[in-house]
Amino acid sequence: MGVLVVGAGGGPARAAGGLSIQMAMQSPAGDLPSGPRANGTAVLPDGRVVTPAGRTVPVELLPLNAVLSHDSRRLYVSSEGGDDAPGSGEDVYNRFITVVDTATMHTERVPDDALQFGLGETPDGRELYVSEGETGKVGVFSVGGPDITRTGEIPLDPEDFPQGLTITPDGKHALVVGFRGNSLSVLDTTSKTSVARVATGQYPYTVAVSPDGRRAYVSNWGMFNQKADEVEGNVDAATLPPLTLGGYNTDESSSVWIYDLSNPAAPTVQRKVKIGKLLDGVNVVSGSLPSSMAVSPDGSTLAVTASNNDLVVLLDAATGEVRRTIDLHVFSDGPTGSQPDAVSWSPDSKVLYVAEGGRNTVALVDPATGNVGGRIPTGWYPSAVVPTPDGQRLFITSAKGLGAGPNGVDLSSGDKFGSRASYIGNLLRGTLQEVPLAAACAELPTLSAVGDKDNGFVAASVDNGDGVVPTRYGDGPSKKIGHVVFILKENRTYDQVFGDLAGTERDERLGFYAGKVTPNHHAVARQFAHGQNFYDVGQDSFDGHFLIDSGHENEFDQKIHPTVWNANKLGPEGLYVSAPENLPEQGYLWNNLYRHNVSFRIYGEATFLLGLGPTTLVPPSQFDSTDPKQLLPAAFALQNGYSLTYPSQITPSRPAFGDGNTDEDRADDFLRELQVMDAAGTLPKFLFLWMTDDHTQGATPGAPTPETLVARNDHAMGRILDGLTHSSFWNDMAILVTEDDPQDGQDHVDAHRTLQLVLSPYVKHGYVSSVHHSNMSALKTINLLLGVPPTSIQEASATSLADYFQSAPTTDAYTAKPAEVAPETNPAAAAASNASLREAARLQTTIPSGLDQGGSTLQEILRLRHEGAVAAGDPNVPVLGTTVEHHLAQGDPEPVRLGTGDGRSAAATCVAAVTATPGTRPAATGGRSQLLLGAALLLAAVFLRRTRPVGP
Repeated sequence: MGVLVVGAGGGPARAAGGLSIQMAMQSPAGDLPSGPRANGTAVLPDGRVVTPAGRTVPVELLPLNAVLSHDSRRLYVSSEGGDDAPGSGEDVYNRFITVVDTATMHTERVPDDALQFGLGETPDGRELYVSEGETGKVGVFSVGGPDITRTGEIPLDPEDFPQGLTITPDGKHALVVGFRGNSLSVLDTTSKTSVARVATGQYPYTVAVSPDGRRAYVSNWGMFNQKADEVEGNVDAATLPPLTLGGYNTDESSSVWIYDLSNPAAPTVQRKVKIGKLLDGVNVVSGSLPSSMAVSPDGSTLAVTASNNDLVVLLDAATGEVRRTIDLHVFSDGPTGSQPDAVSWSPDSKVLYVAEGGRNTVALVDPATGNVGGRIPTGWYPSAVVPTPDGQRLFITSAKGLGAGPNGVDLSSGDKFGSRASYIGNLLRGTLQEVPLAAACAELPTLSAVGDKDNGFVAASVDNGDGVVPTRYGDGPSKKIGHVVFILKENRTYDQVFGDLAGTERDERLGFYAGKVTPNHHAVARQFAHGQNFYDVGQDSFDGHFLIDSGHENEFDQKIHPTVWNANKLGPEGLYVSAPENLPEQGYLWNNLYRHNVSFRIYGEATFLLGLGPTTLVPPSQFDSTDPKQLLPAAFALQNGYSLTYPSQITPSRPAFGDGNTDEDRADDFLRELQVMDAAGTLPKFLFLWMTDDHTQGATPGAPTPETLVARNDHAMGRILDGLTHSSFWNDMAILVTEDDPQDGQDHVDAHRTLQLVLSPYVKHGYVSSVHHSNMSALKTINLLLGVPPTSIQEASATSLADYFQSAPTTDAYTAKPAEVAPETNPAAAAASNASLREAARLQTTIPSGLDQGGSTLQEILRLRHEGAVAAGDPNVPVLGTTVEHHLAQGDPEPVRLGTGDGRSAAATCVAAVTATPGTRPAATGGRSQLLLGAALLLAAVFLRRTRPVGP
């Protein structure tokens, strides 16, 4: 189980044993499509399955916190979904406090559109305090019988964005951290005023208090937190003054601060404790993300999750000394990804419950030894874990529940395409589990085995594509494929593009960009290979790019991006997209390639500039545009036409979006450089190309129509594929093409389903894969072919794309198809020829500024525009057919059924199960690992913060 044990003040040491990353693995989904099942299970987009133990009920969007009432009769659950339809005219963000009757599991909703994680009930049960980040206030609710009514509010400093919150044991004070203002505020619950505000570290996440009320603890997520005036001023990144580095490898970042609360009106810092690993810029490129904290009921120990390092750190609650570090890595020799993000104690302080967001389990840990006694299966991304005071039950929230399912509409019911019910962000409802602990602990070995199987952490007989794709990490690189090209596009579902592709799993009614709009996509699918059971794990660009680039969406991104994404509630989108806190511990796929001496070149992926490790800031006189590790000073680059985002290191400048900087222009850039490399006979082993025109940006009046943009993307892609397949490198090349996310479309299988094209001399020509694949599969295939280790546990256990390949090559090249759509622009409302086009133009003006803002309103705009263009007889718009074909397998994961227990109390059963776990524990080692931050990282960080590139 990868247990790591240290002595008091000692450093981490990995236990012997555990799973090896070199084990042959594949996802448990097999050929099953993604989506929730009627039996309470689900197949996730990444091919894993979830089989939550106990009783499960749905709650609202994105539950991230849960607090039990003083009498245990109610559970308060935060639901932090966002404004999915900013143009709808509805003043609602879909944020609620879900109040759960713990006896019946009946739920009621209390709306609070500014809700931001923090919840706390006073010990007398009369009041509930709620962090309301967007408004800068703490809301006060009266609890009387079944009714919960807002009765007041307490304003905080304008710089603050209240996040984590707790109530002191005597009920006299509420403690709340200001996520944006780096602050801890103390609120008087009698006078309803703030009586103190003191500094914290960077991006404080939450606050806990000791049972005697004498100490407070604040976890600091951040590495670089801008001041509030910089956050709120959405200024041009190029004009920002030089910024200081903030808290890298200091106690400002990745730390826990302990405060003396003996005088609540004047808290003082007693100790600042660094948590987790320090940055070195190559092997560790991001912070540890200390987040959830829990003080043991006996008051002796503080448990802190460090999700980016897959660690839980136990501190002496009085002194802050490190007592033990528990390592929750899945593999003894593998990457991170378990993401422990919530923690709590059993009432007797003998069992630690740890929610593993990236593993879809709750681990039961013996805090005395560090042994993991077993795991309980949960829903997708468990986010809060709450035991009852009697120790009999455990409540678990899962932020993404059972996934999305289809978002194609039932036309027979009169629904329309683009309705709010079709938007992917509105479908990921969370879940709440009630687990009877006596029964669960009596079957803990079985439940643990189920959890491993659900994740694919078991040895499997794996397809190796007739020897083309290595079976296991460490077996590569491929003996057939020497060059890999990855092309990432934007925001389309399978049905939108291939709804007309006969003989596949399709719904022609959703094919807005089928036929004449995408002739090259169709030709490639017919000549080479494509997947009809392929999914993006993310729901929008924010998480989509992080997932494909690293195999991770870490806790910072999971929990902050919905707040930023929806109407910029937290502040400018670009600041948080490009925050270094978003990086997983070891960075992105190019960091991985760099560490293993595999050559690469990145054309346009904005997150490339966040990788830090491989890059070096060089003066203009030394700049080599063919070196992917070199970056120019920002001022020189901007003045001389070099792009900071696309392409990453070549001229001329091609910003990510905007007419005049199109995919056709990007194709020109790439093909010009390919010709030079072809003549020289040298090509990096890996190429990454970002193509963005199929994003479409809605129906902005005067801008190219969506069909024009998708067609331009299609033709540019065809030209690039033509050039690559006619180059001298084609004989040992594999090309993968997919989308970053599916959010702007609909699909009748699952809202996450998207397209995947694969080209290679070694691909089965004319092949349609029905194997469940995802962007984790694409990433795994890239790394296996190039002979490098995985970047995450989700990638490691995914199913590779090996079924596409065969050992006998067919070296026919691809010839680009001409565009069939003539360029045209969207009309302004006044010039529109019919009501649908006028309404599309009107709605477009309601979309907030931002890369992907719009949610279901954007889907509605695209539907109206298509409807209006068809009515106007526009020859560039495909007329939708009505054919629906079904070719994917059917089936359900096996649900977990618990027994009644072994007759002992839950506490006794769990303690026995956890402490009896056999395991090899190495001797404690002394000396905390203190990794130095290299000068290259510092320079790159300065460059990053001066340019603040707009993220994906």
